[in-house]
Amino acid sequence: MDLLKIINERFGALVCLTITTFDDELCSKIERNVIPTSQRFACLEKFAEAGIPTGIWMGPILPFINDDEANILAIVRRCVEIGIRYIVVFDFGTTKRRGSEEYFYSCLDEYFPGLKEKYIQPTEMNIFV
Repeated sequence: MDLLKIINERFGALVCLTITTFDDELCSKIERNVIPTSQRFACLEKFAEAGIPTGIWMGPILPFINDDEANILAIVRRCVEIGIRYIVVFDFGTTKRRGSEEYFYSCLDEYFPGLKEKYIQPTEMNIFV
């Protein structure tokens, strides 16, 4: 924190963290082995209180998982509450590179049974296939 304060005073600094969902339980499913969203927001709040500009990278946004209005509004409201200065939405959907697709589908089967079919079958609602 002290180093970032110095950098911010002399040159300007930004602290950004990825936020995928407002819900810690859902976060543990789509971002395994990372700190939960609530701890990320607590971290960002400390930087904002120290006068260091903060932002979030919101993504990936996954259809049928974290793309609902309630989730996105909860993230935005929390950002406003703690003084986040910007939100970058950088990724909708998933990649279908070799190996990634199989891993993603296995995770869908494990954490969201029955959802894989929505990603496999192209529909008007599923523009990410």
